[in-house]
Amino acid sequence: MQVKARAVIEAALVFSLTLGLAALVGLSAVGSLERQITNRPFIEYAVVILLPVLLLVVARRSPASYGLSLQDLIAILQRFLLQDL
Repeated sequence: MQVKARAVIEAALVFSLTLGLAALVGLSAVGSLERQITNRPFIEYAVVILLPVLLLVVARRSPASYGLSLQDLIAILQRFLLQDL
């Protein structure tokens, strides 16, 4: 299988799994209770963020190759904070 096709299939599977799990959490009693109390779907958002990161860790992939890195964090924050001045 070609590398591009494999990458597209992998991304589609992770996307589908993430949305499916977020929907299940949202339909569960915990999701309903959370929306009644906070009026926001925080747990669903956490699933959408944490599941792909967890899959990266389990697959032993480099998070930096996916743009998830804290390298040069201070320089990035300075650039971000000083750009409005």
